Amino acid sequence: MIDRSIGAAYPPGSIFKLVTALAALEVGKITPQTRFFCNGRFKLGKSGRVARCWFEEGHGSINLYQAIERSCNVYFYNVATKLTPEEIAKYAHELGLGEPMRLEISKLAPGLIPDSAWKRARFKQPWYQGETINMAIGQGYVLVTPLEILRLTSIIAKNGKFVDPHLVQNNEYEESSRDRVAIREENLDVIKKAMLQVVESDYGTGQLARVDFGKLAAKTGTAQTPPLKAHGWMTGFFPYKDPKIAFVVFVEHGGSGGIAGARIVKQLIELWKGSYVPKIA
Repeated sequence: MIDRSIGAAYPPGSIFKLVTALAALEVGKITPQTRFFCNGRFKLGKSGRVARCWFEEGHGSINLYQAIERSCNVYFYNVATKLTPEEIAKYAHELGLGEPMRLEISKLAPGLIPDSAWKRARFKQPWYQGETINMAIGQGYVLVTPLEILRLTSIIAKNGKFVDPHLVQNNEYEESSRDRVAIREENLDVIKKAMLQVVESDYGTGQLARVDFGKLAAKTGTAQTPPLKAHGWMTGFFPYKDPKIAFVVFVEHGGSGGIAGARIVKQLIELWKGSYVPKIA
């Protein structure tokens, strides 16, 4: 009897790549055209540790747009080597993750955005670069609630305008005292274009959510939770130009977000548009 949208926190998986990408763009470590080569695996420094991409054959040489479109792990492992956990955490907090949320009900689960100081305080241990690699793809210690992801997506859709969610019966509520996030609009635009490719490209991980009456922008996530089946995520906004709604779908232990999540998203958008017709068995 847990309201999973607000009462529990989960690893976000590849949804978090949006945060990593924005952090790297903001601190000038990459541009949208920065390329890395994915052969399906990544070797971390002198440790010899090998981290793998979900696509075993590798994505080849790709830029940031393609890396988000195809959710390439190896691309973001490379980006992570250019960032500190503090830099990633700074922009995660800027986008509302791990931050207090005002809502007209109580019992909101807090998310967790770790950094090296948090780990020293919690475990009395130093932070290792391999943990930055995990953090960059939304694994490791990172935890979020679905409502936090919805707020993050809304901020991106609204070009950086900060969003505080509300439960209301009318339009009487207190506006956020914060106007905008401290992220350049041109970088948010890069992320929005990449999210469009996630659905509209034939290489995109979210193409099963595609609808024929408008352009949909989204990001999928598949969060590993061994030994159980992965959680499936998909978040986005519609329509791409002049967005009217943002959404998040979380399927606990549902497997691939690009399959379980995308199919639900397609039905949700059709239902919102008024064109969904339930199939009768």
